[in-house]
Amino acid sequence: MTVATKHPLYKKWSDKWERQRDVLEGEDQVKKQGAKYLPVLDGQTDPAFAGLVSSYEAYKTRASFLNATGRTQEGLSGAISRKPAIVQWPGDAVTLDIIGRNLESFRELQESATDEVIGVGRYGQLVDMPIAGEGHPFIAEYSAESIVDWEVGEVGGRTVPVMVKLLEKFTVMTDRGER
Repeated sequence: MTVATKHPLYKKWSDKWERQRDVLEGEDQVKKQGAKYLPVLDGQTDPAFAGLVSSYEAYKTRASFLNATGRTQEGLSGAISRKPAIVQWPGDAVTLDIIGRNLESFRELQESATDEVIGVGRYGQLVDMPIAGEGHPFIAEYSAESIVDWEVGEVGGRTVPVMVKLLEKFTVMTDRGER
Protein backbone atom coordinates (compact mmCIF):
# COMPACT_ATOMS: atom_id res chain seq x y z
CA MET A 1 0.00 0.00 0.00
CA THR A 2 1.49 3.32 -1.09
CA VAL A 3 0.50 6.89 -0.42
CA ALA A 4 -0.99 7.02 -3.93
CA THR A 5 -3.22 3.97 -3.33
CA LYS A 6 -6.92 4.77 -3.41
CA HIS A 7 -9.71 2.61 -2.07
CA PRO A 8 -11.77 0.89 -4.81
CA LEU A 9 -14.90 2.69 -3.58
CA TYR A 10 -13.06 6.03 -3.81
CA LYS A 11 -12.38 5.30 -7.47
CA LYS A 12 -16.01 4.30 -8.00
CA TRP A 13 -17.45 7.46 -6.41
CA SER A 14 -14.96 10.25 -7.27
CA ASP A 15 -16.55 11.14 -10.64
CA LYS A 16 -19.99 11.16 -9.01
CA TRP A 17 -18.76 13.49 -6.24
CA GLU A 18 -17.36 15.89 -8.84
CA ARG A 19 -20.63 15.87 -10.79
CA GLN A 20 -22.65 16.37 -7.62
CA ARG A 21 -20.49 19.34 -6.55
CA ASP A 22 -20.88 20.90 -10.01
CA VAL A 23 -24.67 20.51 -9.86
CA LEU A 24 -24.83 21.90 -6.31
CA GLU A 25 -22.78 24.91 -7.44
CA GLY A 26 -25.45 25.76 -9.99
CA GLU A 27 -25.98 26.87 -13.57
CA ASP A 28 -22.73 28.81 -14.03
CA GLN A 29 -20.62 25.83 -12.96
CA VAL A 30 -22.61 23.38 -15.10
CA LYS A 31 -22.22 25.63 -18.15
CA LYS A 32 -18.53 26.17 -17.40
CA GLN A 33 -18.03 22.40 -17.78
CA GLY A 34 -19.34 22.68 -21.36
CA ALA A 35 -19.74 19.44 -23.29
CA LYS A 36 -19.30 17.38 -20.12
CA TYR A 37 -22.94 18.11 -19.23
CA LEU A 38 -24.29 19.84 -22.34
CA PRO A 39 -23.25 17.74 -25.35
CA VAL A 40 -22.32 19.35 -28.65
CA LEU A 41 -25.07 18.74 -31.19
CA ASP A 42 -24.48 17.65 -34.79
CA GLY A 43 -23.39 20.62 -36.89
CA GLN A 44 -22.08 22.64 -33.94
CA THR A 45 -18.49 21.71 -34.63
CA ASP A 46 -18.54 23.24 -38.13
CA PRO A 47 -15.18 25.00 -38.77
CA ALA A 48 -17.11 27.84 -40.43
CA PHE A 49 -17.85 29.10 -36.91
CA ALA A 50 -14.18 29.55 -36.01
CA GLY A 51 -13.47 33.02 -34.69
CA LEU A 52 -17.14 33.82 -34.24
CA VAL A 53 -19.50 32.95 -31.44
CA SER A 54 -20.05 29.33 -32.28
CA SER A 55 -23.52 27.89 -32.44
CA TYR A 56 -22.53 25.71 -29.48
CA GLU A 57 -21.63 28.75 -27.35
CA ALA A 58 -24.92 30.39 -28.29
CA TYR A 59 -26.73 27.13 -27.52
CA LYS A 60 -24.95 26.92 -24.14
CA THR A 61 -25.83 30.55 -23.33
CA ARG A 62 -29.51 29.93 -24.06
CA ALA A 63 -29.63 26.75 -21.99
CA SER A 64 -31.09 26.99 -18.51
CA PHE A 65 -30.41 24.84 -15.49
CA LEU A 66 -32.90 24.69 -12.63
CA ASN A 67 -30.81 23.93 -9.58
CA ALA A 68 -33.36 21.83 -7.72
CA THR A 69 -30.51 19.82 -6.19
CA GLY A 70 -28.87 22.87 -4.59
CA ARG A 71 -32.22 24.17 -3.38
CA THR A 72 -33.07 20.79 -1.88
CA GLN A 73 -29.72 20.68 -0.09
CA GLU A 74 -30.29 24.17 1.34
CA GLY A 75 -33.82 23.28 2.45
CA LEU A 76 -32.82 20.02 4.12
CA SER A 77 -29.82 21.62 5.82
CA GLY A 78 -32.01 24.43 7.09
CA ALA A 79 -34.60 22.00 8.41
CA ILE A 80 -31.93 19.97 10.22
CA SER A 81 -30.27 23.01 11.79
CA ARG A 82 -33.55 24.74 12.68
CA LYS A 83 -33.21 23.53 16.24
CA PRO A 84 -29.78 23.70 17.88
CA ALA A 85 -28.07 20.41 18.66
CA ILE A 86 -28.01 19.23 22.24
CA VAL A 87 -24.35 18.80 23.06
CA GLN A 88 -22.90 17.11 26.11
CA TRP A 89 -19.30 18.26 26.34
CA PRO A 90 -16.91 17.38 29.17
CA GLY A 91 -14.99 20.63 28.94
CA ASP A 92 -15.90 24.26 29.22
CA ALA A 93 -18.75 25.18 26.86
CA VAL A 94 -16.73 28.18 25.68
CA THR A 95 -14.35 25.81 23.86
CA LEU A 96 -17.18 24.91 21.48
CA ASP A 97 -16.99 28.44 20.08
CA ILE A 98 -13.52 27.77 18.61
CA ILE A 99 -13.29 24.00 18.23
CA GLY A 100 -12.40 23.79 14.51
CA ARG A 101 -8.95 23.76 12.95
CA ASN A 102 -9.57 27.24 11.56
CA LEU A 103 -11.34 28.45 14.71
CA GLU A 104 -14.82 27.43 13.53
CA SER A 105 -17.54 27.01 16.12
CA PHE A 106 -19.23 23.69 16.77
CA ARG A 107 -22.33 24.99 14.99
CA GLU A 108 -20.31 25.91 11.88
CA LEU A 109 -18.75 22.42 11.82
CA GLN A 110 -22.19 20.88 12.24
CA GLU A 111 -23.51 22.90 9.27
CA SER A 112 -20.51 21.88 7.13
CA ALA A 113 -21.06 18.22 8.00
CA THR A 114 -24.77 18.45 7.18
CA ASP A 115 -24.16 20.16 3.82
CA GLU A 116 -21.48 17.64 2.82
CA VAL A 117 -23.46 14.56 3.81
CA ILE A 118 -26.58 15.79 2.03
CA GLY A 119 -24.55 17.04 -0.96
CA VAL A 120 -22.18 14.16 -1.69
CA GLY A 121 -23.01 11.56 0.94
CA ARG A 122 -19.57 11.40 2.57
CA TYR A 123 -17.63 13.54 5.01
CA GLY A 124 -15.18 13.12 7.85
CA GLN A 125 -14.13 14.87 11.01
CA LEU A 126 -11.04 14.04 13.03
CA VAL A 127 -10.27 15.24 16.52
CA ASP A 128 -6.62 16.17 16.42
CA MET A 129 -4.10 17.30 19.02
CA PRO A 130 -1.29 19.71 18.15
CA ILE A 131 2.23 18.27 18.16
CA ALA A 132 3.98 18.07 21.54
CA GLY A 133 0.73 18.74 23.35
CA GLU A 134 0.93 22.50 22.76
CA GLY A 135 -2.49 24.02 22.35
CA HIS A 136 -5.93 22.47 22.52
CA PRO A 137 -7.51 19.62 20.58
CA PHE A 138 -9.41 20.70 17.50
CA ILE A 139 -11.71 19.16 14.92
CA ALA A 140 -10.34 18.90 11.38
CA GLU A 141 -12.79 18.53 8.47
CA TYR A 142 -12.28 16.23 5.49
CA SER A 143 -14.33 16.28 2.30
CA ALA A 144 -15.21 13.04 0.52
CA GLU A 145 -12.34 13.60 -1.91
CA SER A 146 -9.86 13.91 0.98
CA ILE A 147 -10.63 10.46 2.43
CA VAL A 148 -8.65 8.44 -0.11
CA ASP A 149 -8.23 5.02 1.49
CA TRP A 150 -9.51 3.13 4.50
CA GLU A 151 -9.79 -0.27 6.10
CA VAL A 152 -12.35 -1.53 8.56
CA GLY A 153 -11.93 -4.30 11.09
CA GLU A 154 -13.60 -5.79 14.08
CA VAL A 155 -12.70 -4.26 17.42
CA GLY A 156 -14.60 -5.25 20.53
CA GLY A 157 -17.29 -6.97 18.48
CA ARG A 158 -17.92 -3.87 16.32
CA THR A 159 -16.88 -3.08 12.78
CA VAL A 160 -14.89 0.15 12.94
CA PRO A 161 -12.30 1.99 10.86
CA VAL A 162 -8.82 0.69 11.67
CA MET A 163 -6.95 2.72 9.04
CA VAL A 164 -7.86 5.97 7.30
CA LYS A 165 -5.63 7.72 4.75
CA LEU A 166 -6.35 11.43 4.43
CA LEU A 167 -5.25 13.92 1.81
CA GLU A 168 -4.30 17.28 3.26
CA LYS A 169 -3.33 20.39 1.35
CA PHE A 170 -1.26 23.16 2.83
CA THR A 171 0.58 26.29 1.79
CA VAL A 172 4.28 26.78 2.43
CA MET A 173 5.37 30.39 2.79
CA THR A 174 8.91 31.42 1.98
CA ASP A 175 10.82 34.15 3.77
CA ARG A 176 9.58 36.53 1.05
CA GLY A 177 5.96 35.62 1.65
CA GLU A 178 5.71 33.67 -1.62
CA ARG A 179 3.83 30.43 -2.00
